[in-house]
Amino acid sequence: MSPPAAIRSAVASAVAVDRRGFAPIVALRGAAGVAIPFAIGSAVGHPAEGAIAAAGALPAGVAGMGGAPGSNTGVIGATAIGMAVSTFVGGLVAGHLGPTLAVLAIWGFVAGLTAVLGREATIVGTQAVMGLIVFGRFPGGIATSAAHAGLVLAGAGLQGVLAATIRSPRRFAAERRVLGAVYDELARVARDLAHPAPAAAAQTAIVASRVDRRAVDDDVALVRGLADEADRIRLELQSLATVGQVSEVRLVATAAASWLARLAEAVRTGSPAPGEPSGLDDAVARLHAARATAPAGRRGTALRYADARATALLGQLQASDRLVN
Repeated sequence: MSPPAAIRSAVASAVAVDRRGFAPIVALRGAAGVAIPFAIGSAVGHPAEGAIAAAGALPAGVAGMGGAPGSNTGVIGATAIGMAVSTFVGGLVAGHLGPTLAVLAIWGFVAGLTAVLGREATIVGTQAVMGLIVFGRFPGGIATSAAHAGLVLAGAGLQGVLAATIRSPRRFAAERRVLGAVYDELARVARDLAHPAPAAAAQTAIVASRVDRRAVDDDVALVRGLADEADRIRLELQSLATVGQVSEVRLVATAAASWLARLAEAVRTGSPAPGEPSGLDDAVARLHAARATAPAGRRGTALRYADARATALLGQLQASDRLVN
């Protein structure tokens, strides 16, 4: 690359704005959670208390950005508790060098350990340390420290209430509805393996083409993954239809129908699917046992083929489960 082209590329990268993380509703919600406690405190003549509550609301609001809507309130709640505990402890040890260093060492060590537990745990650990550092500058007795901790908890709790009630519109809602209908159609195919599924194939292709036009992010990968799994499941069901004379295939198909209906609802609503059904595992296990005693040669071909296809179907349904959960 020539120097002028390299400079142009560097400048373009520096000024580029990644709109994939643009979430104005979430940002305004977080800002409101910080502004409201401060405004109430100022209005009732206690701006300092309002500022403390706002200081608790700020990290909780940051914790509520990103991630799945259902997980945000949990992260905010854990952050609120961690901040409140840190505020109380920080107030108690403030002004005492030895206890302050000991507590900082403990908090820093535990926060470092949370990094291996994932994004949410890291956020909680980091904000707890920040709470200790901020409020560890204001010495106070038990009553004062408890009051400050209560204000921090109230501010963070307000963010939790806002996060539970104000959410960004769910992306790809139309595509999710279509995919929900596709999984419903696949459930009907599983109940009657002779039932063709051209509509499911066409709708899956439409969804895949729509999301492929978008910049890759977690939502795009999720919807595309669900579409891909739906297509694979359709092909496995059609393969099982060719060996419908194997008695265990009917058991596999019936169990798969229940699983698919459950997935359809989860895909439509965006809510996690309930626990994995056990019926399909049992049906596949019966096929495994039957295959072990299958006749050699062509007489056992149908049974061996059915076992392979049922095992693949189970894996694809489990993969779909992981996507919706």
